Amino acid sequence: MSPAASDVPVVLIVPGPGSTDRDGNNPFGVQAATYRLLAEGLFDRGIASVRIDKRGMYGSASAMPDADDVTSTITRKTSKVKALVRCGDESI
Repeated sequence: MSPAASDVPVVLIVPGPGSTDRDGNNPFGVQAATYRLLAEGLFDRGIASVRIDKRGMYGSASAMPDADDVTSTITRKTSKVKALVRCGDESI
């Protein structure tokens, strides 16, 4: 999706527990990229997606000193959802 696209549904893909990255991979051998493949499939159907790394891990390793700070993580995810709603999709 172009960032300029409007009126497009958006899915927020949040990695599961443990050391899973934004693509759905982990350092213990899972390299299937399930979240990346999901995002590509959604894109093919006209649905935008946002994939994130957990704060303090992978691409956001410098975002916080303690990646296990659950309160901060929950607050950030809630903020991301609210930002998506402000972008125009009131149904989220």
